Amino acid sequence: MNISILLGVSCPFAGLCNSDYGRGILTGVLALLIIVLLFGIIKKIIKKGSLADSKELDTSKAKIAELAKFLSDEKEKALKSFEDGALYTLVLLQREGRFVDFIKEDIKNYEDAQIGAAVRQIHSGCAKIVNENFKLKALYDTKKEGEKITVSENFNAEEIRLSGNVPPNGPYKGILRHKGWTSQGVNLPKKIGKSNSLVVCPAEVEIE
Repeated sequence: MNISILLGVSCPFAGLCNSDYGRGILTGVLALLIIVLLFGIIKKIIKKGSLADSKELDTSKAKIAELAKFLSDEKEKALKSFEDGALYTLVLLQREGRFVDFIKEDIKNYEDAQIGAAVRQIHSGCAKIVNENFKLKALYDTKKEGEKITVSENFNAEEIRLSGNVPPNGPYKGILRHKGWTSQGVNLPKKIGKSNSLVVCPAEVEIE
C-alpha cells in the first residue's frame, strides 16, 4: 500500500515514499505516530470522563488498526526483499564465477595446482560481480594490515571487533589484523519476468 494513499494526503517526500529505504524511514515515523495517537485518545477519555465522542474514538481506533496492519505488511515486504536480494547475489556469483559449483565440490582429492587454476577463474568472475554491484570500501583504508593503531573507547562495535587481551577501558592499542569492509551502496540488476526465486542455477540437459 502506498503511504500517501493510506494517510489520504499527497506525500511531501516523494523520493522517500517511492524507495525501499525511504519507506523504511517513514514506517518508523508511522510507528511513532501510532503511539502518539494512542496517548491522545487515552488523555481525551480521562479529561472528558466519558465516551461521548465514541464515533471519533472508533474512527481513531480504526485508523490505528489500519496503520498497524500497514506496518506489519511493510515489515514482511522488507524481509522478503532482503532475502530475494541475498539469493539473487548468489545467483549472480554462480552465473559469472561458478561460485556455488566450487563451494559444493569436494576438493580433498585435487592437487593444489589444480585448485589454484580453478580459483583464478572463479576469482575473476566473482570479483566482476562484487565490483559492479557493491560499492565496497575498506573501513581502514589509510592503514595497512600489521600496523599498530589506537582505537578510541567509544568505538563503533559494528565497525570494529577487538580481540586478544582487551582491557576494561580504552583507548585500545593494538595491531590491525583486518582492515574491514563497508558497503556504500548496492546496485543489483533488476530481475525481468516471473521466476522461482529459490532457484540459484538451473540444471542443464544437453539433448543429443
